Amino acid sequence: MHWFGVGSHAAWNWRKRFTTRGKLPTPGSKAAHLKASRAGAEGMRAKEWTDEERDRRAELSKELGLRPGPRWADDGWTADQLALLGTDRDEVIAKRVGRAVQAVRVKRDRLKIRAFSDRRPPHPA
Repeated sequence: MHWFGVGSHAAWNWRKRFTTRGKLPTPGSKAAHLKASRAGAEGMRAKEWTDEERDRRAELSKELGLRPGPRWADDGWTADQLALLGTDRDEVIAKRVGRAVQAVRVKRDRLKIRAFSDRRPPHPA
């Protein structure tokens, strides 16, 4: 767009016109792409690990603290925070516990706690 001084619509039309549904338009482009793909595939061959190598790497990961325990075992919700769910609007609880409104809504739904719905008008100030 910059070098030819055209807008995005013209550039989009040119790209649409001069490419063929993701296929490379020239034989040279096809050959270059094939060569690069093959070179990349050569480097992507998986290493064959022995059982001893796997065990050694697993132990090292444990020592370094890189292996987590059960995933999501502790979601960070305290008993006091859980007790608040459903007692007020999700927005109010989210602000109070320092979480996103969506996080409060999802947690409440997963625990099958009904939403707080208070349709009364607010008290006059």
